[in-house]
Amino acid sequence: MVSGDTTVSENLIALAQDADYLVHEVIDAAWVDEIAASVPEPIREALRQHLISSHTTIEQVGKDVGERAGAKNLVLTHLAPSDNPDGRWMRARRGYSGKVIVARELVEIPVSKRRS
Repeated sequence: MVSGDTTVSENLIALAQDADYLVHEVIDAAWVDEIAASVPEPIREALRQHLISSHTTIEQVGKDVGERAGAKNLVLTHLAPSDNPDGRWMRARRGYSGKVIVARELVEIPVSKRRS
């Protein structure tokens, strides 16, 4: 199952039930705060709310999406910002019992056909 730009979505969680791999976008809320602080006051909160309501944060993606979907592996992609250290993204493990993979350029994830 692959997500696009989305916040926590009940429909996506239902579609991803028991997925072997859930590939999901993620945003760092601390980075959003930094970006919002750099714009003029009249648009600051609107920008922050737009980014948070259009994406899934590190704190949400594992416990509120991956865990609820029962996904065995959570592959974090469309990372914002792209230059965060992997350790920051791995905070998605909090509240998630599966494996977290940070999808960096050229990462390979082996998959095979299901056995009957």
